[in-house]
Amino acid sequence: MGDYSVTSQIVREGLKKLLEDVADETTAARRRGVVVIPSAIGGGTNCLVKELQELLEEHSGLRAAFDDLTGCLVRTETLQNDDRCYAYSVEENANTLVFTAPNGGNAYDVIVVVGAYLLSGNSFEAVDKVLRVSGYAGRIYNYAPRRVMSPAMAWWLDWDEHGSEDEFYGYPGVRYDHSDPDLPIKPIDALVLDLSSMPASGVVLAGDLYDRYSFIEAIRDLGIPFAALTRKRTHGDSRSITEEYDIVSEGLPYFAPDATEERWREDYEDPDGPDPIFDSFPEPLGFVIDKVYCRVGRPRGERPHIVALCNTEDAAHCVTRYGTGFPWETEIALALWGMPSGLRTQALKDWYASYGFETPEEFIAWCRRQNGMEKKQRNEGRVSTKTELKKEFQESNLKSMADLYNVMFEGREEPIFYGGFYPVHGQKDEAQWDPFRYVRGLKRETEYDEECYEEYKEQYEKDFFQLFEARLMADAIGIVVIPSSDKDKKNVLTEIVSSTDEVDLLVVGAYDLTESLKRVETKEKAHHGGSRSVEDNASTLSLAPDALCYDLILVLDDVVTSGKSFQAVDKLLRGAGFDGQIINFAFARTVSAEAELRFAQDRAGQLPDPRPNARNDGRIDAAVLDLDQTLLDDPVLDVAYEADPYRKMPYELYHDCCKLADLRCSGIPYAIVSNGGRKRLRAVMTTWKVSEAVFGRRFERGEVGWQELPEGVFDAPRVEGQHPYLLSKPCPDGVEQAVRHLVPDAEQASTARIIGLGNTIEDMIAYRAAGIEPALALWGVPTWLRSHARERWGAAHVFESLGDFTDWCKKQDPSRPVDPLDDPDALF
Repeated sequence: MGDYSVTSQIVREGLKKLLEDVADETTAARRRGVVVIPSAIGGGTNCLVKELQELLEEHSGLRAAFDDLTGCLVRTETLQNDDRCYAYSVEENANTLVFTAPNGGNAYDVIVVVGAYLLSGNSFEAVDKVLRVSGYAGRIYNYAPRRVMSPAMAWWLDWDEHGSEDEFYGYPGVRYDHSDPDLPIKPIDALVLDLSSMPASGVVLAGDLYDRYSFIEAIRDLGIPFAALTRKRTHGDSRSITEEYDIVSEGLPYFAPDATEERWREDYEDPDGPDPIFDSFPEPLGFVIDKVYCRVGRPRGERPHIVALCNTEDAAHCVTRYGTGFPWETEIALALWGMPSGLRTQALKDWYASYGFETPEEFIAWCRRQNGMEKKQRNEGRVSTKTELKKEFQESNLKSMADLYNVMFEGREEPIFYGGFYPVHGQKDEAQWDPFRYVRGLKRETEYDEECYEEYKEQYEKDFFQLFEARLMADAIGIVVIPSSDKDKKNVLTEIVSSTDEVDLLVVGAYDLTESLKRVETKEKAHHGGSRSVEDNASTLSLAPDALCYDLILVLDDVVTSGKSFQAVDKLLRGAGFDGQIINFAFARTVSAEAELRFAQDRAGQLPDPRPNARNDGRIDAAVLDLDQTLLDDPVLDVAYEADPYRKMPYELYHDCCKLADLRCSGIPYAIVSNGGRKRLRAVMTTWKVSEAVFGRRFERGEVGWQELPEGVFDAPRVEGQHPYLLSKPCPDGVEQAVRHLVPDAEQASTARIIGLGNTIEDMIAYRAAGIEPALALWGVPTWLRSHARERWGAAHVFESLGDFTDWCKKQDPSRPVDPLDDPDALF
């Protein structure tokens, strides 16, 4: 615990110096008062009250200069601790305080507010708010004799032991003056930006660069590699207090300060250390500088020159420390616009900065000058907009989610990510009962479900927080849960989100909006025969306007089948005017047991090969083609057409579908396989513009029976029984039907080289399970997902267009004469 008498003496000396300094600075003040922030316990006594009273008693000069107003600031009720230590918000703190000085304290020109320590500053903000609400109009000085921090943070600021100012580059700093011809010029190799001094998107203070998106846009146009951090400070349980960052980069890898969390754990687990309150900002900044160096390397054979822009003393000290004794040279640039005007001169003098910049424009101009750039953009002809930059951030979020989860994207405006599978149909093996029980626990409808819930309830919470490992880039994330079909029932996910400690959510920059999305009318469950219509679903929901204030809305549901529930909520959000990003996530996806088995076998690399003797080079004997987003350009399904596919088709074929004629002319037969319903599939394939491109002919009315499909077109086989269901991809059954049609002879089929073309991971797995070569139709994959699909879906071949695919197929036959149009080098 230490010697309290020593601590008391230090506190008293610090308080004495403060009061003397305030008295000297405010000589014109008529009266001054000093007040101590009350204990968090209603009626309790703060130890500083005694220190203050004894100090005023001992020093008559201070007693004459300051009135003790401690009795005028009262805590009316105890703050609810809930084991959160320092997690009192400004509002809940202020609501328990009353200031009773006559006339709102306006008899005093100056009031000094003293707190026991400084952590978040919320207690000071609360007292300041109470004073202002009471009508006080004078000057307020806030003071704490000590600041709470981790041992790691204390180490960074202890310069007496770890360094001297003479070692640091660029001390003291000067205000940047673009007209000074003697300012040194040194090319910048990389930038590290603390964007906490920049307002969030949409807030403009002065000039075009005073919002975060525009500032990043201007930095990007410099062409200098950079990493930028935006701080989200939260306060709560000492176990979880930290500072979280979104990290955006240009020319640098995406990274996050994981080492910070590990360092914090070490601090926390040290039984002899102080309270593990982790002020993590300097360490992540140093971490980023380290990563920037690793990426930039040693340009021109010298130590790379890294410039760090910041606006706090902690960050400046950290940058300085990371510029000493390391294989790079770090220079500090102070964002003076992000600090009080009265602090700027002292900051330039004492914070080891080389330059201070009054506006973002000055900083941009300095960077241009250092790297010898002209006023025009370095990347000539390229004009970035805030909308464009926002789109890049959103695509980055989608990519991050795709790296962690499976995704459904066909036919929908907003993709749906999902964690595992819900093998509800078909005969399940022993391993499949685990994911089945996992989802039944989320449903929690029967006694059996209740048992499952008790078994997996801790796992649900872990899986919920795993979502934030995607490190979604947004200033504020709102979380909504699709409500139960029963308007009076609170589902499991809603309970998980709403019961999660608010502080734990704030740590990841998220907010609980489960009360903002409500079911106002009970609807029959879809799997009990209720409507799956998006309109019917949306009509039973209501959305509170506060949900529109967030940059990103995370929509959660327990299980996804058709995705119509997500589409209903997405439609509700867009209809209400939400223009941010929507991330849809389901904990599981409904599939058949056969499909789940294929996914599991594929992940384990254990898909059985039914055609081990098939050729994998030379002539292509046949091809199996997917329909949607492979031949048919239908990334977002038309609701009216899908309800009645015999009306005019709103979709077009991809422009180079005419190249299918090349396959027919080359003697390469092909078949179409689709998961779409038979009615829709028949309607699409008999449409004249489709049949002409795919089959080279038109079907006459009545030529294809009402319940039939054109020859060479196959849908998902149906499993009959008490609960019939379709064996859709990745089950290979539909593909195998197509293979038997294309190569009827079993012996020939065993060695034939057959290519399967599709645009989803389900297509790739189905083709491999059928023993044919999977080829990825990259044009049918969203742009943000393409690199992931190319690397992770296991395609044997990847094509940018249908024309590329048909050309490649023709060239696989060495005996086929080369068409001059296929060979640009051929002589005419």
